[in-house]
Amino acid sequence: MAFTSTTSDIIVANMLNTRILPTIAALGLFLLQGHITGQSAVTGAIGSKVSVAFFANDGHDRPVSGVTQADVAVLDNKKVPQSIVGIRGRTDLPLRLGLLIDTSNSERSSSVYQAAVQAASDFLNQSLNGKDDKAFVESFDILPNATQFMTKHELSAFKIDLTPSGATALYDALRLACDDRMKNDPVEDSLRVIVVLSDGDDNQSRTSRSEAIASAQRAGVVIFAVSTGYSPSRQTARGDGILKALASETGGLAFLTLSHKEVPKVFATIRDQIDNMQLLSYVPADPGPAGQYHSLELKPASTTKLRLRAPKGYYGSLKPSS
Repeated sequence: MAFTSTTSDIIVANMLNTRILPTIAALGLFLLQGHITGQSAVTGAIGSKVSVAFFANDGHDRPVSGVTQADVAVLDNKKVPQSIVGIRGRTDLPLRLGLLIDTSNSERSSSVYQAAVQAASDFLNQSLNGKDDKAFVESFDILPNATQFMTKHELSAFKIDLTPSGATALYDALRLACDDRMKNDPVEDSLRVIVVLSDGDDNQSRTSRSEAIASAQRAGVVIFAVSTGYSPSRQTARGDGILKALASETGGLAFLTLSHKEVPKVFATIRDQIDNMQLLSYVPADPGPAGQYHSLELKPASTTKLRLRAPKGYYGSLKPSS
């Protein structure tokens, strides 16, 4: 899959640059309509098991895989869990990846937009390596338009018109991606990641920022945000703050004030983060009522220089685990 661009549009094509099958518009649009509810990020077959994604880095900020239960201390609502069920890594779990691309009018003045969508195509190709990995693509301006989850082979056959137009409904797009795509996926435990390409300056959504973050935390989604907001004549402080908040609250990272030459390196970093992503499962000391927000804190269990990053919270299961 590769992105190609013209002065009027940017198109997703396959790895051989063939362009077949209809555009996403012809496949049907999946529009956000009101409040959507579904299963939470709490899953499992062992009591009220909680599964949360996390990342571990060493003292030089390099990813560390293979973290064990002995390496991690967990506080769920400031309480030590009843038990740790286990930790699994990228090779043990399927990936569920969402790529959200801002196609609003403000992207016309971005100096990095075309480089970002081209790098995003390469990233999508390289990230779906497992036989059960799937991804969807969602463009958004006034309304979000999303594909269903597709395999790498299915994605290679799609193209999408990314011509910028309209206002920006970033929060609505995130809510659709989390509530309708991620939470409705039937796989019990997976690594759930959303990558957002946007300047972050929402001016259209019915959904608030806090509601969008809550949707991500309910779905167990980690957000990586890549800012397309840089241009010599544009103020980006507000949009950068929004992207940073979305990433920080969900355990991801935000990449801001980029030049077009830096964009491919950013996506290589995100891919490296996903490859070293891990899922911690445990039984909380106090599961609480269904839908209750739980604060979450992960710390190194020893004096090592291990640095842990995770969502700042999650929402309890909306229905009992079996």
